[in-house]
Order: sequence, then structure tokens, then C-alpha cells
Amino acid sequence: STFRLNPLETIEVFTPGPSIAVSMKCADQPIGGTLTGWIDGEWIDVPLGKDKCLPEPVRCTFPYQSKSLDRYRTSRQVAVRGSGSDFYVLEAENVTPDLKGSLQKHHVAAVAEDVRTVVFVVCAYVIDHTGNLLFEEVILGDQNIQRSSRSINPSSLMGSPPFSAYSSAKHRRRVSLLPGSSNLIRLASLTMDGDEGMKKSVPFRVEDVSMTEGVDATPILWADSTPSGYFAYRNLTAEGSELHVVPEYVIFNGSTHHQICVRQISQPPFLLDPSKISPISRDRNNSIVVQFEIPAINGLTGPVQIDRVGLRVCVAKSRETGEPLGSLAVQTVTGARDSRLVIKIGALNFKEVSGNDRSSGLFAQDCIRCRVRWSEMRITLKDTEEESDKYDENREAIRKYLEHHNVNSAELEKKLSEARHDYNMEVGKKRQAFPDVAEILLHRFTVDFQRIFKEDESKPQAISLPSSERAQFSVVIHNVRIMDCSPNSESPIVFDSMSDKNFIDLCVRTRGPLNADLIRVDLFDVNLAYSEGKAEKIVINTGEDFVWKMLDISHRTMLATAELAGVDLDLRWDEEKGKFSVAISDPRLKDADDIDHDGNYKPPRSDKLYDVKKIRVSPFILLLSFKRQPQSSRYKLVRGGRGAKLTNYFTTRLKFTVTGADLRFKGYMGRDVKGPPDRLFDTVKAVYTAQLKSKMVQLMTATSINDWKYLAARESGSEEFIEGDIFRVTGNLAGRSAKFVLKKSGDYI
Repeated sequence: STFRLNPLETIEVFTPGPSIAVSMKCADQPIGGTLTGWIDGEWIDVPLGKDKCLPEPVRCTFPYQSKSLDRYRTSRQVAVRGSGSDFYVLEAENVTPDLKGSLQKHHVAAVAEDVRTVVFVVCAYVIDHTGNLLFEEVILGDQNIQRSSRSINPSSLMGSPPFSAYSSAKHRRRVSLLPGSSNLIRLASLTMDGDEGMKKSVPFRVEDVSMTEGVDATPILWADSTPSGYFAYRNLTAEGSELHVVPEYVIFNGSTHHQICVRQISQPPFLLDPSKISPISRDRNNSIVVQFEIPAINGLTGPVQIDRVGLRVCVAKSRETGEPLGSLAVQTVTGARDSRLVIKIGALNFKEVSGNDRSSGLFAQDCIRCRVRWSEMRITLKDTEEESDKYDENREAIRKYLEHHNVNSAELEKKLSEARHDYNMEVGKKRQAFPDVAEILLHRFTVDFQRIFKEDESKPQAISLPSSERAQFSVVIHNVRIMDCSPNSESPIVFDSMSDKNFIDLCVRTRGPLNADLIRVDLFDVNLAYSEGKAEKIVINTGEDFVWKMLDISHRTMLATAELAGVDLDLRWDEEKGKFSVAISDPRLKDADDIDHDGNYKPPRSDKLYDVKKIRVSPFILLLSFKRQPQSSRYKLVRGGRGAKLTNYFTTRLKFTVTGADLRFKGYMGRDVKGPPDRLFDTVKAVYTAQLKSKMVQLMTATSINDWKYLAARESGSEEFIEGDIFRVTGNLAGRSAKFVLKKSGDYI
């Protein structure tokens, strides 16, 4: 009998005999590379019986067909009978990465009805994301060559015929079977240059390839050490390694309606359909300069260089009249699974020629004004750390129930209600015992957003098309106070800005649509307790204990939210039973692909980009008081290094108090700042970090050391400085120095 086995499928075999003989071949016809036939030896004898098993993996080969070998008989290729694509036959319990350790004889436990599972696996395979590469094994002519591929002499290399390349329905790309992770391989590309018609790369091993995708992928060089434009990364599998070969760049059409024709210097133009990608490579000048043509509107952009990370805005002009028709935002970002870098072409933004255009959304062309005011908001942080075994039990029970049963909405609601009721009964008894950690008071809190449409009388810039949309977002908090609720706190008011000036007055004004690839910001203005040219003091008075409490709460909060956000409920409609089936899955374990089943590409997410015309931060004054009482259990001791004792003293022993440090920071003004939000934040952060370093004199002046008892080796008195401590510390240092000198001299003698 003949059966066709798809990937991960099984066939159940029933036979009374002591063994079963099987033979195999690749059912799919390769779309590239060398054809293969039935396995060498034709039959594999698999023993049957309760105490019978395959003692070790059986290596088998899909041999190359003789008629296919004739195309690859060159002076540097080995094309002999018996060469081909290797795979292994073994017991399912013995599958290990690269089959390491599977040579040991494992006892195969008998399962229900004495069923044994025999699997056919390959240790390594490659997924070609380019669609035009072949792979071949490299055989060393000199067996004494070192293992490192960098020391290989090209003249001693002999290559096998290219491995078969198959079109994989699962991966939706070309797949080739590889001999193993430790075997030398190289990629081959068809070319018109040279006599052989194929260009070969430098040999490499799968196990030496980076396991990180994107910009950290391993570059592949041609045999003459020039860049190939291809990169590789690998993923670990249960059987070994999954190698991915990707281009350096892919270009993506982010429009949902318009085709885009990409014209590159010295390269034939190609057409990009909406939501599709295409590889693109550097030119002879080691750059990518292109023009974009939009056939639907007969528009063409000017030449633009897109090989560097960043954003460019291109204006599409009519090929007949030269009039601007629309704009394209082109962004180059780091890639993911399909490339090292992705060039994303945004949707075409049309020029506004009339007010009769159809709206793309319910409120797309409406003026909006929204304001929310709170007279006072109090936020109390409680320490709810407790034993939650009961709730964990209920949650685990629900998880198991959902995984193994089909649950309708009524049953699900009942189970959740029961679990929550039991948990609330336990928590309700202890709720009064939860201590308050901190209280945050926001007095006169206002959030305001408004959008209008206003024609710009000034001439539009050449880089973009005019837009009449204007928006303003503002946040005003009059006063903020943070209080330490610990009963023994020496500074109950940690943060205070109770003055007649607003603690924070934030105003952001934008020009153009807020959903654009590049958001244009006319003004970003922040005032901190500042108005009418004068700044009020912002008081910060706390200690190390309060800081650690807040860090503990934030850490537990992040863990709790991560646990809740790390579970997905998958609902699937069961046609036979006429209801939904519910399953819980971890989204972090899903093997997501960049290309969906319709062939549409999902580009990697990138931050919004901002073009800030003016950013302004007001001057502000901090009145800082801080008391350090180190908790030695919070710090890890440094051992064995130079200066370890001094470092451990500063981290675990040193006590000091900063009292009323008056830190005055100047305002900041910046213009024409472009980039993602983190770049804007880093720009402002760098300015005030430099200012803080210049405030070290004020900090040192306001700092008093509270560890004089330890430094002076006193047995009585307080930690503060008392008369005579300077002389005691000096004597201790002199005595220790003399002891050190005598010890070293004695060792030398």
C-alpha cells in the first residue's frame, strides 16, 4: 500500500508480524535544486512487539536521481550515487535536538493498547525568504582543516549538488532539507556572470548562525568576501535548528487601495500591490535610491534615498502638469522575520481640493471640544501582599476546566462567579488589615482636547501638502501632594507643590491629521510651578524606606498585570455542537508569521514619528531633602574585585542626610526636533542631566554624613558628628595605613 503523509500527520498500522518494512520518497516535486528518489536500500525494517524498539536512530537518504546529477557535474562538485537529503527514523521518545544523547538506549514504555510511535525527522532545514536561493553541502578536500569556517581555504572546497527546494504550504516559502547543524553549507544564486552560472557564498554552519532576527541577523558573504545582501538567523526546534535566510531589505506597500511602481537606478521597475512586499537590494554605490509611481493618479515622486533608518515624506506630482497630487511617507525601520530592515510606504495622502470629499470616519471632518475637570482626586496605595492560595486554586481549576471542556457563556459566568465569591470571602476578612503606603492628592485636575479646521494663509512647505486640521491637547494640575502613610514616617509629606501656581501646565498643538505617519507638532510647552516669569519651589522630602516601598508595589503591580495580559481566550465555533469552544493560550508561545494566509504582509510595529517645530520647558526649582538609611538585604555584596570593600561600604553602610538642597534648573528651548517619542524624551533628559551634574556643589553642601559612630569606631553616642570625631577618624586611617605598610614589608622580607 502507498500512503501520502503531510507534515505532522500520522498513519496507524496494524500487523500481526514481528516487523514492518517501509520505504519512502518525497511526495512533493521540488521547484528548484536536484530531484530525489526512493530511499537507499529501498526498505527500512521496523521491529514490532512489546519489548522491541529501534536501538538507535536510523539514518536514511533520499538519493539524487542520476538524470538530475548531470546538470551539476563540475570540477568542484561531488555528485556520486548515494548522496542526497538525509533524515532519521527513530522512536518518538528518543527525539532530542540534533539527536544528541539519543544514541543511548531508552526503554520505551508501553502505553494504552501497546501502541508505539515511530517518527521520521530531519535535524535541520532552511526557510528561504527570498525565493531564489539554493543550498548545497560543502565537503573539505583536506580533512585536517580546522573546524572554524573562517580558516577554510576556498581551493580545498568541493560542493554537493544543490539540495531540493520545495514550496511549503505550512511556511508559505521555499524549504530545503539540510544534513545537520554542524555540517558546512553554502548558498548558491543563479547569475549571468562566470562560467558556472551560479554564485556561491562563504561556507558556514547552522550552529554558528545568530539566534536573533532583524538587525542582529548574521551577514552572509560571497566567496570573494563581498556582501551578498543576505542575512541568516535560526530558531531552535525539538529536532534541531530551523534556519532562515532573509534579504537585507524588503519594501512594503502600506496602502490598501493603490498599486505603487518602484523605480530603482540600474534595475528594472516592479509593481507592488497593496499590503504586499518585495525584496530590494543596494545598487553599485551601496545605497538605495528610488522613485515611486502611482499609476492610478499618474503621479511620480522625486528620487529619494531610503536605505538608512528614518522617515522621508515624498510629494507625488502629476507627470503631465507637475501639480502636487498627494504625499507618501516612507519609513525605514528594523525588520523582523522576513528581512533585516523594512521600507514601509505609507498610504497616499491626497491634496485637499474641496470640502465635499467623503469622510473616512464618523468624526473625521468634525470640530471637537472635550473637557474633563476634577475638583479633587485622591489615590490611595495599599500594601495587599498576602497569601492568595485559595484564589490561585480557583483560577487553576477554571483554567483546567476551560482547556478540557466546551463552555457556554452561562457555565463560564457561573464558574467565574463561584471563584470570585470564594476569593472575596477570604479577602474580605483581611481587607481592613491592608496598610496604607501612600496617598496621592490631585487638586483641580483638568484635561482638555479640541480640534478645529483652519486654512493656513502662509505658503505651504514643499515637503508636504497643506492641511487645515489643527488640534490642541492640554493638561492642567493645580496642586499635587504625595503623602507617606507609614505611622513612623519622619517626613509624612513626600512631595508638595501647594502654591498659587499650577504644578503642571502642559499644552501640545498639532497641525494635520493625528493618524498620519508623521505628526507635525507646532508647540510642546511644559510649565512646572511657573507663571509670570517666576517659579515656585517644588518640595521633595523623603527617605530610602519610602522609595523601596514604592518600588515593591510597582514591581508586584507589573507582575500581576503581566500575568493577566499573558493569557488569551481563543473562541472557536463548533459546527457539530452548535456552540463555541473555549481554550486558553499564551500569546508569547504563538509562532506568529509576518505573512497571513492571504499573502498580505504584516510589517513590524514602529513608533509614531513627530516633527516638533518648537519645544519649551519652563525653569523650575526643587527643594530636596533625603535621608538614607540603607537596608543591607537590598544590596548584593561585591566580592573579589578592586575596591570591593569601599563599594560595599557605600551601598550597605553609609548613612547621610540631604537637607533643603535648593536646586534651580534653567528652562529649555528646542526647535525642529524630529524622531520617535523616545528621542524627544532623551533630548530633554540629556539637557537636565547635564544641569543636575552642575548642581553637585549644592547637593554636597546640603549633605551631612550620619555614620560618624562607625567611622570613628565609637562605642557610644549617636550617629551624628560630635566633637573629636575628626581626630578619631584620622587616627584610625593612620593606624590602618601603618599596619598595611608593616604587613607588606614583612611579606617582602
